[in-house]
Amino acid sequence: MPKRRRNRQRPAAEVSTGQQAHDDGRGQVSPRGDDSDHGTGTRPNAPVADTAPIIPLRPNLESLSPNKSDHAGLAWQRLLLGQKSPQAPQAHHEHVRAIADIKVPQPYTDALRRWKSIIACLPGTAQRTVDASGPLAVGLGAASPIDIGCALHHTYGVPYLPGSALKGLARRVAGLSNVTADKRRELFGADDSEVAGYITFWDGWLDTETNHQSKPLRQDVITVHHRHYYESAGVTPPTDFDKPSPLPFLTVKPRAQFLISATCADPSEIGLTWAELACQLVVEGFKELGFGAKTNAGYGFGRRVGESAEN
Repeated sequence: MPKRRRNRQRPAAEVSTGQQAHDDGRGQVSPRGDDSDHGTGTRPNAPVADTAPIIPLRPNLESLSPNKSDHAGLAWQRLLLGQKSPQAPQAHHEHVRAIADIKVPQPYTDALRRWKSIIACLPGTAQRTVDASGPLAVGLGAASPIDIGCALHHTYGVPYLPGSALKGLARRVAGLSNVTADKRRELFGADDSEVAGYITFWDGWLDTETNHQSKPLRQDVITVHHRHYYESAGVTPPTDFDKPSPLPFLTVKPRAQFLISATCADPSEIGLTWAELACQLVVEGFKELGFGAKTNAGYGFGRRVGESAEN
């Protein structure tokens, strides 16, 4: 077996012109010119790094307010001040109230039109518009500066319905109805294998063109009656003397309308039939089970636009 050749060190003659070879004592040859500082790696004429003090960012944000922002998501995540002050609970309520007053930005309206034109030309795609009969609480477990989240579009700051959640709702409805196991496998794939479903569930877009809600968000409140009991993981027992702690959070207003879209990998008419079935399962889920959190309290229910409440 031939021996493996090591990399040959460059001799002093191979050092670039104008530099002198220097042995650093470890057998390594490094160039050193007349303008070097004898191996320290710096030069007298090298630019000096800026040593100006760094100004903290947080004081600069104190002059900003959610009322001056047209992006609810940015205001929600970055413009809450005074977290550790004694007035923090009141500041949380004012912060949520100010965000709920933010209007839908014009760039989102333009993006919605583009999305409608794209999805209308996509083969094997079915669409439904769902009207929320009550408030929607979506994304409560998401990261939030006040511990209660909200699903807001990263780019536009507008509430949306995640496609993964819509798929989960449709799958739950299919399991409770007369949809066969073979059909569920075609729609959603199989858990016990690497087979994927044929249906793509797109995110639900807030349809401001049909509903004309300029301010889709509203302030809501969850009241914790035994806060110390929950914070101590059950170590501190709950009592009748505990002080209730109202916690504000964001929900979507009733009568908000969302565009639901599903696409089948088969672009033929048969594929469109499967996509129609997927959308119908989502609509049934809104009617019978509710979408998102707090469905036991009446949140998350809705129906297809144009469908009577009796149906």
